[in-house]
Amino acid sequence: MLQRRARLIIGITLLACVVALPFIMAVPKHYYSETRVLASPAPALALTAGLDGREARIDMQAELERLLSKEVSAAVIERFNLAGREEFNASLKPPSELDTLIAALRARLNGTEVGADGGSDEQTADKVAQAFDAALVVSRQSNVDVIAVGFTSRDPWLAAQVPGAMVETYLARRSAHWEQEVTEAADWLEKRIATERANVDEARAELDRLLGADGQSGADTEDTTAKRLLQIEDRQAELERMRFDIAASRRSIAAALANPDIPALTEPARIETLRGELQDEVRELDRIALVYGDSYETVKRRKARIDSIRADIAEGLRSFDRTLELRDTALEAEQERLGQDAEAARAALGAIRATTPQVRERTDVLRAREQTLSDLEYRQQLLLSQARLAPVSLEELSPPRVPVDPLGPGRKVYLAGTAIGALLVALLIAAILEMRDTGVRSHEQLAHLPHLEPVGLWPQFTRAQKRTMRRDVDRRTVTPATEALRDMLLMLESAHGGRLPRLLTVTAPRGQDMAVPVAGWIALELAATGRKVRLVETRAAGVSPLRHLIGGSAGAKARPDDGIQHLELPKLVTRHGGDVAAALRAVTARGEEDGAIVIVDAPPLLSPGSLRFARLGGPVLLVLRWGRTPRAVVELAAGLLAKLGAPQVYSLVADVQPRRHRLYGFTDRLTVSSRPGLGARLFGQG
Repeated sequence: MLQRRARLIIGITLLACVVALPFIMAVPKHYYSETRVLASPAPALALTAGLDGREARIDMQAELERLLSKEVSAAVIERFNLAGREEFNASLKPPSELDTLIAALRARLNGTEVGADGGSDEQTADKVAQAFDAALVVSRQSNVDVIAVGFTSRDPWLAAQVPGAMVETYLARRSAHWEQEVTEAADWLEKRIATERANVDEARAELDRLLGADGQSGADTEDTTAKRLLQIEDRQAELERMRFDIAASRRSIAAALANPDIPALTEPARIETLRGELQDEVRELDRIALVYGDSYETVKRRKARIDSIRADIAEGLRSFDRTLELRDTALEAEQERLGQDAEAARAALGAIRATTPQVRERTDVLRAREQTLSDLEYRQQLLLSQARLAPVSLEELSPPRVPVDPLGPGRKVYLAGTAIGALLVALLIAAILEMRDTGVRSHEQLAHLPHLEPVGLWPQFTRAQKRTMRRDVDRRTVTPATEALRDMLLMLESAHGGRLPRLLTVTAPRGQDMAVPVAGWIALELAATGRKVRLVETRAAGVSPLRHLIGGSAGAKARPDDGIQHLELPKLVTRHGGDVAAALRAVTARGEEDGAIVIVDAPPLLSPGSLRFARLGGPVLLVLRWGRTPRAVVELAAGLLAKLGAPQVYSLVADVQPRRHRLYGFTDRLTVSSRPGLGARLFGQG
């Protein structure tokens, strides 16, 4: 495929390179230079770090923002007059034709005059600043305090000067701002210190007044009273728990009196003993009653004993209940007394706390104001000591140098990239064309059509060969064109049983498939060999565009100079009353009588009214155009001829390009050659 489409691929690649070459040559060269500086606090601040409780450090992100500030950029732009350079000021560039057209269209849409919206000085300055920022590169390397400042420009000297100028301008602006900020801060601190001193004096006087009225004696009484109140509250809680337990015990005693079998909570030891005796007597009573019955005397004594024990248990429970009642009364009296003591303690504690918070509040206020005053005085002294120090120290690690080599790939690389891209596009186009190629290029592509028998493969003839074909045939000259014609007739004669058919219909699937006048050339060759030939032309005089290639006028019935009898089908049809079939049969019958070979130059097979010529009874020579006739059209034509009952169909592929044909790898007989063959070298050119 690459060899077949080599011209296309090379042509597209070269065309793309030629088109892209002016744009590549117009790409300007850019140079880049960079300086690296180490940022650190001022040496004096670094040496005294830790003595005043402060750390000597700088905020690198903030310093980077100050370095990239608009003020520093504007100063550098003015220093090098970048607004006067076409590289940074686009308004200095002469407008191209495209820019002029766009400006005219924009002015027409806005209803203004061309050039009226040229932009103000402020807009021009903004555009210059944007171009400058795009060329400037400021970055912090890793996590160290190293700042890299780089600049890209078409001028290598400018690229080397701008990074250093940026650092110098930043230091000068930073120092000026620092001195101004220190002065303003010192003035503000002086006013704050005077205000805080007045506040401290006022707070101290208020505290002295409160201490003179109440003193500091309430502090110890407050602690003692609070502890005593806490003890009373703990004892009250304990008494409440004890009374709760007594009430629960009394409720259980009442339940036990109602049901003697249920014991009460926390019963005395005597009652627990009686309950044990009661259980023994009940078990013994059950045993005896089971043996002797309820009327037995011992059973009756046991029952009396059980009743007596139960009466003793009830009496004991009532006695225990009275004891608990007396204890609860005593606890209640103690609880009332403790409540009175708690109320007295709370009243005393409230009286003590009425004045203590004011003293503490005033004391805290005084301490806070004194601390604030001390901090302000310290800050004032620190600022005054640092007023003459630069806040940042920059140490140049690598100075900028004038670059020698431009930035980025060279023009050769761009051209190579363009060539590679164009080559890929060309390969894609070639692949698409190959996939879309459905034309007939060999008889091997038609092997699935057994009704077609190949008889020739003709090369693409030049105009000179077509014009001299008649003369070469008459003179028996050996040329590639005449050799191809004679080989085709030889193949046709071999395929037809060793002799040429008496009737041969020459046609093509479509009008554009007939690249050469095959029927006329066959008639010329046969006539030159002394055979009697009748050529039936199915089109009217002047219609055939290839008639001039075989020479002569279309209106003559006989040609004594070429030995061919030309018959025009329209006139023959007129003689036979408009019946085409009768006219063709008459010509065929006459040829059989006098031994002439009849060649019918039929119209395209797929044109209207042309199918009738395929039913003359003779073989059909189907002319195909190499690479132009679609295979689907050939299949359609072969199918139609088979249905019409054509005895034999021969295929001839004409207009072959020999070099490209060999690249397809077909193995059919290739007599296509633009150079003279062996016969020409043996017999001469005539």
